Amino acid sequence: MTQPQNLPTLTEPTPLPTEPALTGPTQGLAPRMLVIEHTYAEGTCLEGTRRSDDLYATLRSLGWLWRGSVGDFRLQASQDRPAKRGAIERTVAALRAAGFAVEVRIGTTPRPAPEAEVDRAVRAETRADRLTARAARLTGEAASREEAANRVLDHIPLGQPLLTDHYSYNGDRRRRERAHANMERSVALEREAGRTEAAAATAAAHMRHRHNPHTVANRIRTLTAALARYERELAALATNAQICVEARVRREGDLAEYVENAREQLSYWQRVRDAQIAAGEATNYSRDDISRGDLIRYEGGWYVVVRANAKSVSVPSPLTGGGATHTVRYEHLREHVTPDSPRWREVAVAAVLGARLMAHGGQLSDPEWKKVTDSVADQLGALSDPG
Repeated sequence: MTQPQNLPTLTEPTPLPTEPALTGPTQGLAPRMLVIEHTYAEGTCLEGTRRSDDLYATLRSLGWLWRGSVGDFRLQASQDRPAKRGAIERTVAALRAAGFAVEVRIGTTPRPAPEAEVDRAVRAETRADRLTARAARLTGEAASREEAANRVLDHIPLGQPLLTDHYSYNGDRRRRERAHANMERSVALEREAGRTEAAAATAAAHMRHRHNPHTVANRIRTLTAALARYERELAALATNAQICVEARVRREGDLAEYVENAREQLSYWQRVRDAQIAAGEATNYSRDDISRGDLIRYEGGWYVVVRANAKSVSVPSPLTGGGATHTVRYEHLREHVTPDSPRWREVAVAAVLGARLMAHGGQLSDPEWKKVTDSVADQLGALSDPG
């Protein structure tokens, strides 16, 4: 009998059908779409990723941080700022090389600065509360570990060695090892709790430091310089014939966004500084208000003005001495006293005392103090003499 040719024989088993192996996210399928979206309120966010994509190391190297509470990646320092187009382009190239399709959406409208500051304050408070709770949890866990270790160690006589020939040797050794491990873990948890408490304190003080009069004045100066730089570059683009039209249009759009954002920020922080000046928290001195020989208070000390400059005053250096000077910007001055002020004598003694204390390493005896009070008028008189 002739055996059918299309039936398998015992020596030739029929191979089982197998599915084609997938070596990437797009093999045999359309590329999965990921979305990079930038807004001033949320920053630059990447949506659509999965844990199985194995993109964490790649994105982390490009400046992205994973947000577990939301379930997406966000580009560092992108909130309430213009989009970082260079970082976005590098990310798009890396994702497309990995086999993904990427859509980019960029919003160019800044949100009002007061709204951004309120949002920042809420985030800082939330972070401080979260870190405080975590520090408390770590402290409690450290105490539990220490208590568990002490329950074992308190029952071991001081200096009691391990009895290697005793039947209880193995159990005693394991108990001691667990106690030592608990004690080491307790110390590590206490250190981590201390770092977490410090981070919580930093978050709680963030807005206070952000609105410090010195910080506000420095921010206004930085924003003013940045705005002038953007406006100069924007004006120069119109007459620059070496740039192609496409690049010029793109750069003009970027600069227009930078200018709008800088103006919004500058207007807000100038209002903050005006309110601080009105409340007496900041000063508004200029070269017209201060002369050589006057006294100014900077940080915690009084100093004699050696020279009044256009944007700062020169005072004797608090560190080097020997005739060297140190400059203090007008917006950083706390107080100003002239020779005709009723407080002149009192403040002058404090100024010269501070200089003498610095010269004597922070120590001054009674005879030296008397010399300070006796020589105040001579020293300040010499500075007041124009010759």
